Amino acid sequence: MLSKFVVIAGVILTIVVLFLDNFEEGSLGLLQLIIIDFLTIGIVYFLTRKKTKVCWSSILIAIAIVHILLLNNASGWNEGSGSGTSYIIPFLKNATDTLYALILFSAFLLLIPLTIYGFFIISLINLFCKNSTVTKNNDEFKQRTQDLFQDN
Repeated sequence: MLSKFVVIAGVILTIVVLFLDNFEEGSLGLLQLIIIDFLTIGIVYFLTRKKTKVCWSSILIAIAIVHILLLNNASGWNEGSGSGTSYIIPFLKNATDTLYALILFSAFLLLIPLTIYGFFIISLINLFCKNSTVTKNNDEFKQRTQDLFQDN
């Protein structure tokens, strides 16, 4: 329940930021970062959708690798200007700068922005990697109780 709320709130806040900023660099970077996260989670989920524990660990590893690659995209990132001197993939400039800025702000705000971003990622993973055996067992229990009450 909470994971769905966090995902919906994150998507709504992203849309609000995009419409208020008119696609400036910061909002475009946030949009790119969230799209990259959704694509990573979606691809890994498609590959490991039958096993919940494998799904969780695979997505966490894939998200970590993607974020490390984004951080390695820029060279000479400057805190004052909020951008790097050169980029390996220029298309991902805004996402790289947004991730660096998130880490910079977290250094001065007791890791609160990174914690919120981490909860958003974990909520996305919870949304995709649900344990289907719990639902199956609950359905079997409901069917048994319905059969008991119908016999009487």
